[in-house]
Amino acid sequence: MQLYKLTEEMTNLQKIMEEDGVRPEEIDSALVQVQGEIKAKATDIGALYFNIQAEIDTLKAEEQRLARMRKRREGQQDYLKNYLLENLQAAGITDPIKTPMYKIAIRKNNPSVIVPDPDQVPSEFIRIVPEQHEPMKKEILDFWKAHKDEDGYVQPDWFEVITDKVRLEIK
Repeated sequence: MQLYKLTEEMTNLQKIMEEDGVRPEEIDSALVQVQGEIKAKATDIGALYFNIQAEIDTLKAEEQRLARMRKRREGQQDYLKNYLLENLQAAGITDPIKTPMYKIAIRKNNPSVIVPDPDQVPSEFIRIVPEQHEPMKKEILDFWKAHKDEDGYVQPDWFEVITDKVRLEIK
């Protein structure tokens, strides 16, 4: 019998004693039997609880093991990508390599901005992050793109633009 049914039965026996004036001795055997069954169910539920806790501990350990394995594999993947990029560049292979399943190509990254000293950046290129001043690199890059080809444009010394960075793309 389920625990909730046993609890209902125990409650009914207690109501009978209170409302009908039945003495505990008259239903003592029924009370003892229901209490015994409730205790047996409680023992079973306690065992199940600890079995579930053991499963949870096992799952947590497995999650940690899998996370370590994933990080290792990600490191291997990064190594292979860098290894392939370095060797393709050293061999002078710049044309894409196509296979039926994927394509390997050396791609030029979009220009990016490095700001060595954020204190030298003009205020129109600064956004305020709660209590922190941070250069707005996208806006600086947009400014550079808009003005780099103008006659007389002089690159400010408070930023530099990197245009020769490459990455390996495998799709």
